Amino acid sequence: MQFNPHPTYVISGWYDTQDFLEIDTSQGAQTVKMMGVGEYSLQSEPRKKIALKILNGSTRPQYVAFNSAKGANFQNDEADDQVTMIEYTGTGYGVSSLKGYITQGNSMTTTEDRIVSAECINTSVTPSLACVCVRESSQTCPTDCTCSDVVEPTPPPTPAVSYVSYFSFSGFCIVKCSHLMFTSIFTAHS
Repeated sequence: MQFNPHPTYVISGWYDTQDFLEIDTSQGAQTVKMMGVGEYSLQSEPRKKIALKILNGSTRPQYVAFNSAKGANFQNDEADDQVTMIEYTGTGYGVSSLKGYITQGNSMTTTEDRIVSAECINTSVTPSLACVCVRESSQTCPTDCTCSDVVEPTPPPTPAVSYVSYFSFSGFCIVKCSHLMFTSIFTAHS
């Protein structure tokens, strides 16, 4: 089973609407940086798209996604780390069908003669990335997308300097931990 971008696009509330893009190739070719939904929790600015809808003026829209086999999607059984294309023949909710997979450097033509290509795929970065181009046969893909982005993890907080002092008197031991800002009294056992 692989991630299907059609229901993700149609069912509102699963993801931020900024993470979807409708592409109209009559406005020119577009290359889009995408991430897989399995690593969606790592989404950051600038935002990467998780699903594309190719507008083609018919009742057969195509949906495109990067099927990264990481995170929640790591037990993927089909099209690991490939770009997938789905076609839907209705409106709203309904059945969609897989049209094919696209590996890095390859392309596929939609039923409406749009060309979808996986310009690059990089699974060694976090999150995994793919640059996907959608164009008409007479158009050239923009080259402004790269798959070399690396999201640096947030460094752990700097630990506070701490010390522990022990004081004892009359059978009691007082422990003072300055970084925790409290004092505890323990009974000493002899």
